[in-house]
Amino acid sequence: MERRLPAPIAYVLLYVTLYGAFGVASPYWPKLFESKGLTPQQIGMVLAAALVMRLAAGPLIGRLADHLSSLRLVLASCIVAAAAAAAAYTSANAFWLVLLIALVQAAALAPTTSLADALTVNAARHRKAGKPFEYGRIRGAASLAFLAGTLVIGQLIVPADLSPIIWMNAAL
Repeated sequence: MERRLPAPIAYVLLYVTLYGAFGVASPYWPKLFESKGLTPQQIGMVLAAALVMRLAAGPLIGRLADHLSSLRLVLASCIVAAAAAAAAYTSANAFWLVLLIALVQAAALAPTTSLADALTVNAARHRKAGKPFEYGRIRGAASLAFLAGTLVIGQLIVPADLSPIIWMNAAL
């Protein structure tokens, strides 16, 4: 007999890890990039290019997931690719390499929230009457995880070693 987590708990765990990963990294990427030798202008270019990549990749990868009728597979693939890209930052010490990694990670992360939302909404719709599935609480847990991730990583990093940003982001 196959044992599964109840859907609300599974989705809380998905959102907590996803948004926890955002929390440990996104506020600190500029500082990490600076530690890799990037100038303020280069950091701005990396962040802007990653934003443009997310805007382009999100809908394209979302369409691919719809076309394949496999939201979970595409979401899992994107999460693995984003984690691998985060780990690649450990060896990136030049602008072009940081930019390349940032673009790969941005493309992989772009559809994760919308795919998670689509899976969650689909699961909520298929729940039996009388068993509430509260999407708002799941997203609330995600927001709390973002905050907790930001606070925890802030305690773990020091100016001489920002590697916990990379490893916690990759792990989550």
